[in-house]
Amino acid sequence: MESFDLKRFGQVCRRLYIVRRKDYLKIFFAALAFFLLLTIFSCAPFHWGEIGEELLAAQFVSMAGLLDNFAKLFLLLCGSFFISDLKNKQERIAELTLPGTNLEKFTARLLGSTLAFVLVLLGAFALGDLLQQAFCMLIHKGAHVSMLKVICNTGSLSFPAPVLFRFLLISWTVNALYVLGGAFFNKAAWLKTSIFLILSFTLFAVAMMLFAYFIYTQTSYEFYMPEGHFSTALLVGINLAIILLSYYFAYRIYTRLQTVNNKWWNI
Repeated sequence: MESFDLKRFGQVCRRLYIVRRKDYLKIFFAALAFFLLLTIFSCAPFHWGEIGEELLAAQFVSMAGLLDNFAKLFLLLCGSFFISDLKNKQERIAELTLPGTNLEKFTARLLGSTLAFVLVLLGAFALGDLLQQAFCMLIHKGAHVSMLKVICNTGSLSFPAPVLFRFLLISWTVNALYVLGGAFFNKAAWLKTSIFLILSFTLFAVAMMLFAYFIYTQTSYEFYMPEGHFSTALLVGINLAIILLSYYFAYRIYTRLQTVNNKWWNI
């Protein structure tokens, strides 16, 4: 088993941040501009005068849903940027000769394509929220409402705890599949992975429907859907298995990375 040195791992993470710094900044400013555009146009920018904060919050609700969906979609897709910076032979050679074990470099990339993007998006939204509140206070005589608070109160984070847990678990699973797609596909990995997942889920759903139709019409068996703790345990088990397998196969593909690969995939 490969050793894992924290000091060397920190240096690998630092080097990856330097390589991807421009990409992180582009995403940060794009998310910031998107957030400001939606929030400023939702806060009655052409009405320069006093306005109630309840009315202001009500105007933010529709845009809060859009921002919430945008954040969810982006955080699902970001896993596909796993090796997006290794575009040519020189970059791949630099990656292969980088001091550090495969496990250290893989873990750094996994965090760099998941947790790093979460922090970038949160930072952009937090700064955007402060700027829009300052703008609202300027034109509406001190009235202001936090868009992030509205999102938390009306979006996915407002779900009951059991529903929120299932939502986060399934989101983690989909993100792990995009990590695998990002390791496997070369160029536009997010698009190729999305097409593959849509086709796979569609075929699986059709197969399950045909199977259920056959059981219902040709046999006397009845379907039983597990409920309660057993259904939760089954859901957790299936999703954790998919996550672990996705990371395992992504790691295996990464350790076999070549300087010159097929134009479609990285094996």
